[in-house]
Amino acid sequence: MTAENIKKMYEIEKKFFTFKDYGDFCKATSNTNLNCDPNSWLSFAKNFESSISTVTQTQIDSKLSSISSNIAEYYQNNFFFDKSFSQTNTKTKTIRAMFLFANPIDHNGKRYKTFNDHELDQELAFVEFSKESRSKLINMDANFTIKFYSKIWYEGVIDELVAKDIQWLGASFTTVFLYVSFHLQSMFLASISMLGIGLSLPVTIFMNKYIFQITMFNFLNYIAIFVILGIAADDVFVFTDCWKQSATFKELKVHGETKHQWLLKRMNYTWRRTSKAILTTSLTT
Repeated sequence: MTAENIKKMYEIEKKFFTFKDYGDFCKATSNTNLNCDPNSWLSFAKNFESSISTVTQTQIDSKLSSISSNIAEYYQNNFFFDKSFSQTNTKTKTIRAMFLFANPIDHNGKRYKTFNDHELDQELAFVEFSKESRSKLINMDANFTIKFYSKIWYEGVIDELVAKDIQWLGASFTTVFLYVSFHLQSMFLASISMLGIGLSLPVTIFMNKYIFQITMFNFLNYIAIFVILGIAADDVFVFTDCWKQSATFKELKVHGETKHQWLLKRMNYTWRRTSKAILTTSLTT
């Protein structure tokens, strides 16, 4: 940890304050201090007796020595360094700064009244700000590896990736539909099968939200539809194959019975024969 590197890192932190819209999202430390100071080890007021721009290596070594000899001071400061930092090893390759952001925000001429006031719009605005900030930070200085993390930004990235995967859902449905149509030799039965598969998702959402009171349902849950496609198509094949086989079992047919009775008997046999297999495959997949 050299004086030169500390000065450069401090300049990077200062530049973050100048980013477009930073003031719209940052959390002021008090009603009288609107500077949105970060929780940073590089803060001159906390760690050095002189300005960061004139800090010396002697002052840095003295501060690190104080941390290594004082357990309370160590626990106050080790958050900002990497895992290898300890009282016996005061070398670190990483220094962390935590910038606080909060809402309601005042952005693009619109001042939101509360946390819940158009909450999604506030989150999307912050995600966009985070993307632009991250792009600037990681390319700011070739001598440093700058990493940026924000929970809302990270969730936004995950949602975007999942949304791209969801785009393949149409192709998956079409492929399964065509194969089921080919296997059953009936587009009508294939359409009914796909309708049942498609309806399973809104029914599940309804049960989760209104019966089990589970309100959280993000994009990641929609990936389950790919699993449902595979399981349900397999169940359709098992059921229809057994139905076709039942037509060849002479012991099921009784002389003098009507066609309706014969079809009911076949359906009864098919249900009893396939129910265990379908239940097993559904529970174990």
